[in-house]
Amino acid sequence: VSLCAGTPTRAVSLCAGTPTRAGASWTRSTQRWCAFVDPSATLFAPGAAQLGIDLERLIVVRPDFGSIDRVAVRIAEAKLVSVLVIDLRGALGDVSFDAHRWQHTVRKLSLIIKQLSTCVLLLTDARDARSLPLPVALRLELRRTSREALELCVGKERNGRIAAPRTVNLAAFTH
Repeated sequence: VSLCAGTPTRAVSLCAGTPTRAGASWTRSTQRWCAFVDPSATLFAPGAAQLGIDLERLIVVRPDFGSIDRVAVRIAEAKLVSVLVIDLRGALGDVSFDAHRWQHTVRKLSLIIKQLSTCVLLLTDARDARSLPLPVALRLELRRTSREALELCVGKERNGRIAAPRTVNLAAFTH
């Protein structure tokens, strides 16, 4: 998710898995790795480091657009990471993609990580998230309201509940 003021609303979908800690602290443990599938090169490493992500435990993969799904599945099959982030919005901003193919990919990822302590996050545009019938367990919609705050809304959760938006103060996450 881009953290620049004025960015459009983003959606983060939890495909499956059981995150052990919230936020960037997932990658702080010496036993944990995070993979970021980023074909459009939108990840800003200094910003990630400022949020507390250990860049030495971050694997950034930049496949071509046509193989994002295959690369994500291969990373999950390797059982190497605790967090797998797939940036579909940065990669596919104005490019159309096959929703049926991604439904299949999300199901496959869910089955692969079912017995692992791995969390898969799909980053999409919030407008796309509502129109894409992806079989995800949780969808969070984020919107930058100011330089110091994000608005967080639960767009879907496992039991079907939708929550009202809440403001998250980003100053609480800085060192």
